Amino acid sequence: MTVNNNSTKTNLGRSWNVEKAFNTFSEASAARTVFLKENEKMQAKIKFRRSKNNYVLKTRLLAEFVKQENKKRGKNKRRNKKTSNRGKFDASAVV
Repeated sequence: MTVNNNSTKTNLGRSWNVEKAFNTFSEASAARTVFLKENEKMQAKIKFRRSKNNYVLKTRLLAEFVKQENKKRGKNKRRNKKTSNRGKFDASAVV
């Protein structure tokens, strides 16, 4: 019996911050509209938590306002440098 251990890299994306919890969806929706009027650079969504039986207002910054980080690729200049077949001194060129 063989086991396929194919692990795929999942991109989870940016995280959401929990702003506040509400008992009903209408309360959460009203809070979302007020929040979005005050903060134009933010996103907001309502998520139902089944375990606690309530609604949560989650927020995060819009993607266009997030600072992008440049990641290093791990390959250095030395590795990419091409080596020549000739040495520094060519003995056949000497007269």
